[in-house]
Amino acid sequence: MKYLLEVLLLILFWWMGSLAIDRYSELNTDQKELALKSELNRFTTELSLETLSATDSNVYHFDKHAQKVLRFESISHELSLNNALSLETQEALKRFHEVVNSYMQLASMLTTSFKYISKLELDKRSFSDSNQALISSVIALASNLQVAHELALIEGVHEELNQLLPQLKQI
Repeated sequence: MKYLLEVLLLILFWWMGSLAIDRYSELNTDQKELALKSELNRFTTELSLETLSATDSNVYHFDKHAQKVLRFESISHELSLNNALSLETQEALKRFHEVVNSYMQLASMLTTSFKYISKLELDKRSFSDSNQALISSVIALASNLQVAHELALIEGVHEELNQLLPQLKQI
Protein backbone atom coordinates (compact mmCIF):
# COMPACT_ATOMS: atom_id res chain seq x y z
CA MET A 1 0.00 0.00 0.00
CA LYS A 2 2.85 2.31 0.81
CA TYR A 3 4.22 2.09 -2.73
CA LEU A 4 0.83 2.33 -4.38
CA LEU A 5 0.70 6.10 -3.87
CA GLU A 6 4.21 6.49 -5.30
CA VAL A 7 3.34 4.31 -8.31
CA LEU A 8 0.16 6.30 -8.90
CA LEU A 9 2.13 9.57 -8.73
CA LEU A 10 4.73 8.21 -11.17
CA ILE A 11 2.00 7.10 -13.55
CA LEU A 12 0.35 10.51 -13.21
CA PHE A 13 3.67 12.32 -13.93
CA TRP A 14 4.32 10.03 -16.90
CA TRP A 15 0.82 10.60 -18.26
CA MET A 16 1.04 14.39 -17.79
CA GLY A 17 4.49 14.44 -19.38
CA SER A 18 3.36 12.49 -22.43
CA LEU A 19 0.35 14.81 -22.80
CA ALA A 20 2.62 17.86 -22.58
CA ILE A 21 4.98 16.40 -25.19
CA ASP A 22 2.06 15.61 -27.51
CA ARG A 23 0.63 19.11 -27.09
CA TYR A 24 4.05 20.67 -27.75
CA SER A 25 4.42 18.57 -30.89
CA GLU A 26 0.95 19.61 -32.07
CA LEU A 27 1.79 23.24 -31.33
CA ASN A 28 4.95 23.03 -33.47
CA THR A 29 3.00 21.40 -36.29
CA ASP A 30 0.26 24.03 -36.07
CA GLN A 31 2.81 26.86 -36.04
CA LYS A 32 4.55 25.47 -39.14
CA GLU A 33 1.20 25.05 -40.88
CA LEU A 34 0.16 28.59 -39.93
CA ALA A 35 3.46 29.97 -41.22
CA LEU A 36 2.98 28.14 -44.53
CA LYS A 37 -0.59 29.35 -44.84
CA SER A 38 0.36 32.97 -44.16
CA GLU A 39 3.20 32.65 -46.70
CA LEU A 40 0.72 31.18 -49.20
CA ASN A 41 -1.59 34.12 -48.52
CA ARG A 42 1.25 36.60 -49.15
CA PHE A 43 2.39 34.85 -52.33
CA THR A 44 -1.18 34.61 -53.61
CA THR A 45 -1.55 38.36 -53.24
CA GLU A 46 1.85 39.04 -54.83
CA LEU A 47 1.09 36.61 -57.65
CA SER A 48 -2.24 38.33 -58.29
CA LEU A 49 -0.58 41.74 -58.50
CA GLU A 50 2.23 40.39 -60.68
CA THR A 51 -0.29 38.73 -62.99
CA LEU A 52 -2.40 41.86 -63.33
CA SER A 53 0.66 43.80 -64.45
CA ALA A 54 1.35 41.18 -67.13
CA THR A 55 1.08 43.62 -70.02
CA ASP A 56 4.43 45.00 -68.96
CA SER A 57 6.80 44.06 -71.76
CA ASN A 58 9.74 43.81 -69.40
CA VAL A 59 11.34 40.35 -69.46
CA TYR A 60 12.31 40.77 -65.80
CA HIS A 61 8.60 40.95 -64.99
CA PHE A 62 8.02 37.49 -66.44
CA ASP A 63 10.97 36.13 -64.47
CA LYS A 64 9.55 37.55 -61.24
CA HIS A 65 6.16 36.15 -62.12
CA ALA A 66 7.60 32.69 -62.78
CA GLN A 67 9.42 32.76 -59.43
CA LYS A 68 6.21 33.66 -57.62
CA VAL A 69 4.30 30.91 -59.44
CA LEU A 70 6.92 28.33 -58.44
CA ARG A 71 6.86 29.43 -54.81
CA PHE A 72 3.04 29.45 -54.80
CA GLU A 73 2.98 25.92 -56.25
CA SER A 74 5.53 24.58 -53.77
CA ILE A 75 3.72 26.02 -50.73
CA SER A 76 0.30 24.84 -51.84
CA HIS A 77 1.72 21.41 -52.70
CA GLU A 78 3.38 21.13 -49.27
CA LEU A 79 0.15 22.12 -47.52
CA SER A 80 -1.78 19.59 -49.62
CA LEU A 81 0.66 16.82 -48.73
CA ASN A 82 0.24 17.60 -45.03
CA ASN A 83 -3.56 17.59 -45.42
CA ALA A 84 -3.56 21.12 -44.04
CA LEU A 85 -6.05 22.39 -46.62
CA SER A 86 -9.67 21.48 -47.03
CA LEU A 87 -10.82 20.07 -50.36
CA GLU A 88 -12.69 23.30 -51.05
CA THR A 89 -9.54 25.36 -50.48
CA GLN A 90 -7.48 23.00 -52.65
CA GLU A 91 -10.01 23.38 -55.47
CA ALA A 92 -10.03 27.17 -55.08
CA LEU A 93 -6.22 27.27 -55.24
CA LYS A 94 -6.28 25.03 -58.31
CA ARG A 95 -8.81 27.31 -60.05
CA PHE A 96 -6.76 30.38 -59.05
CA HIS A 97 -3.64 28.80 -60.55
CA GLU A 98 -5.48 27.97 -63.79
CA VAL A 99 -6.84 31.52 -64.06
CA VAL A 100 -3.38 32.99 -63.48
CA ASN A 101 -1.90 30.75 -66.17
CA SER A 102 -4.67 31.58 -68.65
CA TYR A 103 -4.38 35.30 -67.97
CA MET A 104 -0.62 35.22 -68.46
CA GLN A 105 -0.98 33.33 -71.74
CA LEU A 106 -3.53 35.85 -73.00
CA ALA A 107 -1.43 38.79 -71.84
CA SER A 108 1.71 37.48 -73.52
CA MET A 109 -0.29 36.78 -76.71
CA LEU A 110 -1.62 40.35 -76.61
CA THR A 111 1.88 41.74 -76.12
CA THR A 112 3.27 39.59 -78.92
CA SER A 113 0.39 40.50 -81.24
CA PHE A 114 0.84 44.18 -80.49
CA LYS A 115 4.56 43.99 -81.26
CA TYR A 116 3.84 42.07 -84.46
CA ILE A 117 1.22 44.58 -85.62
CA SER A 118 3.51 47.50 -84.80
CA LYS A 119 6.33 45.97 -86.77
CA LEU A 120 3.99 45.07 -89.64
CA GLU A 121 2.99 48.70 -90.03
CA LEU A 122 6.63 49.74 -90.29
CA ASP A 123 7.50 46.99 -92.75
CA LYS A 124 4.55 47.40 -95.12
CA ARG A 125 5.00 50.69 -96.98
CA SER A 126 2.70 49.60 -99.82
CA PHE A 127 -0.32 51.16 -98.08
CA SER A 128 -1.65 54.53 -99.14
CA ASP A 129 -1.28 57.50 -96.81
CA SER A 130 -4.90 57.29 -95.69
CA ASN A 131 -4.54 53.56 -94.98
CA GLN A 132 -1.31 54.23 -93.11
CA ALA A 133 -3.15 56.81 -90.99
CA LEU A 134 -5.96 54.34 -90.31
CA ILE A 135 -3.51 51.59 -89.34
CA SER A 136 -1.60 54.01 -87.11
CA SER A 137 -4.77 55.08 -85.31
CA VAL A 138 -5.79 51.44 -84.77
CA ILE A 139 -2.34 50.68 -83.38
CA ALA A 140 -2.54 53.73 -81.10
CA LEU A 141 -5.95 52.58 -79.85
CA ALA A 142 -4.63 49.05 -79.26
CA SER A 143 -1.73 50.58 -77.37
CA ASN A 144 -4.22 52.46 -75.19
CA LEU A 145 -5.87 49.14 -74.35
CA GLN A 146 -2.53 47.83 -73.13
CA VAL A 147 -2.12 50.54 -70.53
CA ALA A 148 -5.75 51.45 -69.79
CA HIS A 149 -7.07 50.63 -66.34
CA GLU A 150 -10.29 52.66 -66.26
CA LEU A 151 -13.41 50.95 -67.55
CA ALA A 152 -14.72 54.14 -69.22
CA LEU A 153 -11.47 54.56 -71.18
CA ILE A 154 -11.47 50.90 -72.20
CA GLU A 155 -15.10 51.14 -73.38
CA GLY A 156 -14.32 54.33 -75.34
CA VAL A 157 -11.36 52.70 -77.06
CA HIS A 158 -13.49 49.62 -77.78
CA GLU A 159 -16.18 51.79 -79.43
CA GLU A 160 -13.60 53.60 -81.57
CA LEU A 161 -12.07 50.30 -82.64
CA ASN A 162 -15.52 48.98 -83.58
CA GLN A 163 -16.08 52.07 -85.75
CA LEU A 164 -12.72 51.61 -87.53
CA LEU A 165 -13.06 47.83 -87.98
CA PRO A 166 -15.08 47.94 -91.25
CA GLN A 167 -12.49 50.27 -92.84
CA LEU A 168 -9.68 48.04 -91.56
CA LYS A 169 -11.33 44.95 -93.07
CA GLN A 170 -11.38 46.67 -96.48
CA ILE A 171 -7.63 47.19 -96.35
